[in-house]
Amino acid sequence: MTYPNYPQYQQYFNPNPYQYQPNMMPPVQQPQMAQVQQPMQQQYGAQQGLNGKYVDSIESVKATDVMMDGSIMFFPATDGKTIYTKQLQSDGTSRITTYTAETPQAEENKPSVTDILDGRLKAFRDDILSNFEDLNDRFDKIERQLKPKTTRGKEE
Repeated sequence: MTYPNYPQYQQYFNPNPYQYQPNMMPPVQQPQMAQVQQPMQQQYGAQQGLNGKYVDSIESVKATDVMMDGSIMFFPATDGKTIYTKQLQSDGTSRITTYTAETPQAEENKPSVTDILDGRLKAFRDDILSNFEDLNDRFDKIERQLKPKTTRGKEE
């Protein structure tokens, strides 16, 4: 019996089954794992968060050194009404910016919605009454013009 000639398998054929040959089995290819690239994390210095500290006045902000990398430093005032920022500029000077909280208008000084509506309703009523009085005056005038004039008991 003859076997067809398969050259790709000849290297794996072992005529002596008891003789060890290292290439007896075809090489197994290892599956390639897809490499996952992890996103690069941005570095914000050794400390993550905001740079700065609580201050009592702007004088404390002026006396504090700025970060040389140009990042903004935050200085909230201890009274909670102001926040100062300080940053190194490209010309070598530092810039201080002040943010102040707005205080809402006092509720007692602000008119309520019912007060506004009452005022408008009163103005509307006064306008209608003045128009009504004007119409009454006109009707009275027309009525007087239409009445026949009488002289010594005779109508004219």
